[in-house]
Amino acid sequence: MDGSLHRHICKQIVGCFIPSAPLAVSNLTVATLDSTSIQVDWSFPNESVYDIFVVECYGDCEPVNTTDLLVIREGLTPGQTYSIIVYAMSNGMAGPAESQYVLMGKNW
Repeated sequence: MDGSLHRHICKQIVGCFIPSAPLAVSNLTVATLDSTSIQVDWSFPNESVYDIFVVECYGDCEPVNTTDLLVIREGLTPGQTYSIIVYAMSNGMAGPAESQYVLMGKNW
């Protein structure tokens, strides 16, 4: 069903739910804990609904799904640069992402 048609029909039904993407995460911080570990944390508006947060890690690591506002990634490669991207998911839709780069051993 086309989104505009769904909204039109939904306006006529009391209590109809139109799914929407969650709001953006904010205040993303990536901190090195040691030469192979980082801590990734962020904020999220209380008024926004989400199912999970996705923490993508581009370099030599896999993405993580979580319901927490903090993730620790271990086993990273010293000297490797990683791109960390965090966004919320709700009803199969992704919210806007926030990202940072980290060079193991340094914060940018």
